[in-house]
Amino acid sequence: MADDKIRTLEIQSSKTVEIARAITSVLSTLIKYGFVFGCFFYAYLSIKAMSGKATTADINIQGSAAVKLYANRYFADALFFMFGTGGVVYGHYQRRLYRKTTGKLKRLEKYERMLDSNRSSSGLREGYETNPEDVV
Repeated sequence: MADDKIRTLEIQSSKTVEIARAITSVLSTLIKYGFVFGCFFYAYLSIKAMSGKATTADINIQGSAAVKLYANRYFADALFFMFGTGGVVYGHYQRRLYRKTTGKLKRLEKYERMLDSNRSSSGLREGYETNPEDVV
C-alpha cells in the first residue's frame, strides 16, 4: 500500500518536472525569438518614420586631422601591418594554448584508466591532432 502511494507521488512529481521543463523551454524560445523580432520591428518602424522625407547632413571633413592621418599611405600601411601581425601572434598563442591543454589531458589519461579501466579513449593522437571522426 505504501509502495503504491510512493509510486504515485513519483509519477506525479516526474510529470510536474516535465511540465516545468516544457514551459521553461517555450519561454526561453519566445524570449529569444521575440527579441530578434523586436529588433527587426523597431528597424522597420524607424525606416517607416523616415520614408518620404528629405534629410540633410553637413559633414566637415576638411578640418579633421584623423582623416588626414588615415589618408597618409604610410600610416595606413603601418596600421594594417600592426593588425596583421597581431592576428598572427594571437593565432600562435591560441595554438600553443591548445597544445598545452591537450598535452595535460593526454598526461591525465593514465590516472583516468586507473580509476575506470573500462573508460573509452577520446582518440586524441600524439601529434595534438583532432580525431578524424570529430572533424566536420
